[in-house]
Amino acid sequence: MTPRFDLVDIAKTIQIRRKLIIGITVAAAILGVVGYLVQKKKYKAIAEFLVTNPEFADRSNIFRNVDTRSIDYFASEEDIDRVMAIAKSDMVRNQVIRNTDLYKIYELDPNNVDDQEKMGGKYKKNFEIQRTENKNLEVSYIDHSPKVSADVTNEIVRVVEETYRNYFNTIKGKMIFSLQNKAHEVDSNIALLTDSLAHMRDRYKIYGIVSPNRQSIVSGDVKPTAADFGRGIEQIQNVEAMKDQFVMDRAKYASLLNEFETGTRADELSYVKVVSSATPPVKPTGLGFILSVIACTFVGFFVAVLAVLFSAYYRALISVER
Repeated sequence: MTPRFDLVDIAKTIQIRRKLIIGITVAAAILGVVGYLVQKKKYKAIAEFLVTNPEFADRSNIFRNVDTRSIDYFASEEDIDRVMAIAKSDMVRNQVIRNTDLYKIYELDPNNVDDQEKMGGKYKKNFEIQRTENKNLEVSYIDHSPKVSADVTNEIVRVVEETYRNYFNTIKGKMIFSLQNKAHEVDSNIALLTDSLAHMRDRYKIYGIVSPNRQSIVSGDVKPTAADFGRGIEQIQNVEAMKDQFVMDRAKYASLLNEFETGTRADELSYVKVVSSATPPVKPTGLGFILSVIACTFVGFFVAVLAVLFSAYYRALISVER
């Protein structure tokens, strides 16, 4: 048989055991005060930055004035997602840990596998990046030291910007390397053809011949001075045409090198604009003193009421069975 235990019984039980409930509640409140005062405070530093549109650094938008189009100053949603992925990557995490000496701060051994896992877990737990309603990115880091939390947060922003910029610079760097190789190759060919032209001119005594590609220059008077004069003219014209093409290619490579090298340095173009840098926080993170005491008081009251009601119900159940 189920014992009778309705709202009236619950109210009577609470009234009868009110002193116990109040005692437990007060004890919980005191524990909340002591716990708040004893526990080591944690501080959360926050930095906010926006991502600029990487298309501004594209050479087609810097050096071209044909088919111009409007470009948004701010990055697209896809670019912001890429930056967030970079910020959460192991590469950025490891770089920030090294740069800020977190192993030393947390008294961990960077050569120990277990300590490496602990360090990664601490960083992941204390680090957070989120998107704001204004399409900005907010980075935060929590630590027991206000200075450490601010230093790590600012370093995260710096490493994220550096990594994001290096992604584009790496692509440009490969093109620069390829263009430099082609430029050196063309320089060698130009030097070789120049020597060949000088040798042939001295041999055939032909100094007024101009390549047909040089349309703005008028050929000088040429008089036969050797038995194979006709062959000499043809050879010089062929070599001059090749040299002229190489010279034009060299100028094109120089122009392309100038375009690809523009905007690769941090002082020329930044892909991230810091809106608010992190400063050492003054107030600890988490619940404040009053909220902590209120929360502990509520939990103590709730637990005390449940304990009293379960105890009363159990006694009622035992009495019915008897």
